Amino acid sequence: VRKQHIRYIDSYEVDNKAVATSVKDLINPKFNYTFDYCEIHPSVILGTMAGMIPYPDHTQSPRNCYQAAMGKQALGVYSYANELRTDTIVHQLMYPQKPTTFTHASDCLGFNDMVSGINAIVAIACYTGFNQEDSILLNRAAVDRGLFRSFAYKTIVAEEKKRSANSYENIAVPPVSVQMKSYNYQKLDSSGIIIEGKKVTTGDVIIGKVINKTTKTSGEQITDNSIAIKIGEEGIIDKVFITTTPDGYKLVKIKIRNLRIPEIGDKFASRHAQKGTCGMILDTADMPFTAGGVVPYIIINPHCLPSRMTINLFLESIGSKSGIHKGVTRDCTAFSESSVDVVNYLYKELGERGYEANGYETMCSGYTGEQLTAKIFIGPVYYQRLKHLVGDKIHARDYGNVQSLTRQPLEGRSRDGGLRFGEMERDCMISHGVSGFLKERLYDMSDAFKVNLCADCGHIATSAKECHVCKRDNVKSTNIPYACKLLFQELIAMGLKVSLKPS
Repeated sequence: VRKQHIRYIDSYEVDNKAVATSVKDLINPKFNYTFDYCEIHPSVILGTMAGMIPYPDHTQSPRNCYQAAMGKQALGVYSYANELRTDTIVHQLMYPQKPTTFTHASDCLGFNDMVSGINAIVAIACYTGFNQEDSILLNRAAVDRGLFRSFAYKTIVAEEKKRSANSYENIAVPPVSVQMKSYNYQKLDSSGIIIEGKKVTTGDVIIGKVINKTTKTSGEQITDNSIAIKIGEEGIIDKVFITTTPDGYKLVKIKIRNLRIPEIGDKFASRHAQKGTCGMILDTADMPFTAGGVVPYIIINPHCLPSRMTINLFLESIGSKSGIHKGVTRDCTAFSESSVDVVNYLYKELGERGYEANGYETMCSGYTGEQLTAKIFIGPVYYQRLKHLVGDKIHARDYGNVQSLTRQPLEGRSRDGGLRFGEMERDCMISHGVSGFLKERLYDMSDAFKVNLCADCGHIATSAKECHVCKRDNVKSTNIPYACKLLFQELIAMGLKVSLKPS
């Protein structure tokens, strides 16, 4: 192979070739055979996402796999053209920061310019008990100053199109006579489209649309088909795009902006696969502080570290701490001089800045002001806010709409549905012996129904006075789930007699 020559080979070719991981392997006497190829650098065996992890050679491999998947969910700068784009759903971090520790791969790929996180001061401590089991504590003052704030953009699309030969859609303000009673049409302009900058809530119409249908008998009929804001789509109208499709139909795209402030239940993660949800947002006065008056943005629990062995989190924190004081960013590319046998170097450098070399500091309690007996490991760590926001997932319901067929509650958060009490949950309640609770869950809160039964022949009676099968008047009312009644009627329709005994 010629010098200064890069050749791209695929995974099939690699199987039958000897590839050296570095130039050192080529001259190593323990390898007594000839290599076909040599990697540009050992770190290029990592992919795009794994290549961004700081010191990935100082952690166990599954953690790198987890972060490679999680890094794609981090909020950040996804595009410089957000003002012109109309993605269905997209999140954008408001105050992203360039990481103080980065790899050569992330620099080459441009991830230091389009970043997805914030350099947060992170303390590792058991504090108040609200950060148990991978929960984290956030500093309220930092959140109020903009820590991890983001915008969620959702685009809703409507198109005027011909439905059939005698039916077509038209974007306009629907006539008052056909308007839906539960919708608010007050925020539309004269063309039937919402005005930019308006705040919209559930039930507000953003695009007025009518279906014009012509029939031979009744002439032209107008039906309202407007698009209104559903639960969870509330926000501010960011942009309105009006254009024409290639087929010549009018196309309207409405982009809704929603401010997302970090709250309890939101998910955060470092680049070392140490993910956690916010357990509490503490006032700054209640957070612990160092002798220099530094208050952490985030407090994580120490128990998340021994079993996961993410040693690169410590290295990043120590390296960032000294790097910030020197005013430099730190390279932490895997298998490079910046990563191999680097611990003592980082200790020495941090010690030279006047800190304890191992990253520990003496801190005081925010509640009492007393000095904490344990020394706390504290330093900057690049943290990511992930797209799993509790506001998009929280769901509860008491009474509401039901399915027309089974009369059981609707399914799904978007339809304000009920939460399924399944077979396994039922089994648990049976094992506990809570029969009253079981009846409430499976009957009273679901599809309670009274059915008229003939006490003589066992058929479902159509009248409360007389059985239509045996013509007797011995009819009694019985409680039964509606879905159960439906099943019996379907069996009867198939020709299978089902006799029911009134309770």
